[in-house]
Amino acid sequence: MVLLVAGALFGTFVLSRILFWLTKRWHGGYTRIVVVHGVLIAICLARLVVELEFEGGSSQRPLLYASAQALWLIVDLFAHRGRLEPKRGAA
Repeated sequence: MVLLVAGALFGTFVLSRILFWLTKRWHGGYTRIVVVHGVLIAICLARLVVELEFEGGSSQRPLLYASAQALWLIVDLFAHRGRLEPKRGAA
């Protein structure tokens, strides 16, 4: 179980960094962060629906990946907020 969680955290981290790299020209701030992670969460949830609907599976792995992606969303939002703090005080 620990390896499954570690794999989900690592996999979602890599995917989010690839999407951030692909959208590096877009300086959207919070909007960019939410859109990138929202797209990846939507993909995970779509995979869950497909698995439950068509494959009849009871695996909750896509839900685990969506949860891991949501965790990275929170981490990135706090990191972005931390990068903005010195700019606010410099005025």
